[in-house]
Amino acid sequence: DEKWTEKIDGMTIYKDVQLKNILEQAGFRNIQIHKSEKGWLCITAQK
Repeated sequence: DEKWTEKIDGMTIYKDVQLKNILEQAGFRNIQIHKSEKGWLCITAQK
């Protein structure tokens, strides 16, 4: 993760649970987290 934050100034990398909490606080529901073996993350939610 530090590799990208060092290359891109101002970039923040969030954990899946951090993003889930942010979405919940913004009023999203039915949050689903999908992770790949390569480290990709896809989150779907409904507002």
